[in-house]
Amino acid sequence: MVQSFHIQWHITDICNCRCQHCYQDSFSPASQLSFSALVKIFENIKDFLQRKKVKLTVNLTGGEPLLHPDWKRLLEFLSAQPVVHQLGLITNGHFLDSQNCHFLSRFPGCKLKISAEAAEEKSYEFFRGPGRWEKFLQGIEQARKTGLEMTLMFTLLEINADRLEEVIQFAWEQKFHNVIIERFIPWGKGQLLKKSVISKQKWKQTGKFLLKVCGMEEDLSLLTPYRAFMLVKKKNTINLLGASCVLGKDGLALMPDGTVYPCRRFPLTIGNLRQQSLSEIWENSPILKMLRTRIFLKGKCQSCQVKNCPGCRAFAYALEGDFLEEDKLCFLGD
Repeated sequence: MVQSFHIQWHITDICNCRCQHCYQDSFSPASQLSFSALVKIFENIKDFLQRKKVKLTVNLTGGEPLLHPDWKRLLEFLSAQPVVHQLGLITNGHFLDSQNCHFLSRFPGCKLKISAEAAEEKSYEFFRGPGRWEKFLQGIEQARKTGLEMTLMFTLLEINADRLEEVIQFAWEQKFHNVIIERFIPWGKGQLLKKSVISKQKWKQTGKFLLKVCGMEEDLSLLTPYRAFMLVKKKNTINLLGASCVLGKDGLALMPDGTVYPCRRFPLTIGNLRQQSLSEIWENSPILKMLRTRIFLKGKCQSCQVKNCPGCRAFAYALEGDFLEEDKLCFLGD
């Protein structure tokens, strides 16, 4: 099995949407780098990967990544790198026209992830803005016609949690191969929706629903170590996969100007790849060192017996102002 290091690479802040739940509060091109600068950052990453003897799993995103003038050059460049194990593109789907889809079809290993928070026009446009639903439908239709493998990314809030079942049904009808379910964490523009963070009650209901959909026993302890979930449909079978937290272990988020965060939902700067080596950041960051040791955690998270589960540090940071606080949405307990 290939050992991977995971990077979510935000190559631009530019976006055609101003989504209600967006982690950004700036949509300026000011921090956007040229292709040559992006290549230099990758060389920094490659040096780290070779030292660690691991491969790279990288998802290009934004903002809207297809609005970066060099997104195609970067995709071609990364796909040709032996150290890159898996390549993905996270997009709102609005620019998946015939030309872009046929370009993407040249990279059959590239994972196309399209985000949506609802399965019908009114609710979708509540989050994404007027006139966006039709663009979304056109984009996924073109991707489907081109034969691209699509994953639907669903951000879960209190106000759309009850629509999860219809979103999943919509995804299967539209020939998506997978559905990713992630919790909303209020940063950037999304802070205006802070009261819409999913409640513990609905989060537990969601967990039970996912277990039921996949024919698994109703035991939430099975889901406790995971921060997000993916439904994978193969013929008439739906399997449930959990995403473990990468904080301080095998992943990070990279912003358009080279700034490094522990993850995108945890916007605490730990370095910048234009001034520092990734090896230096990874080995010396006091934030990452704390995240790697359970003893620094507070409340129930410090004494939790679940292996490899630090709770959601991003959630604690956003809601409590302290990333070491206990995760109050843990599936365990009342």
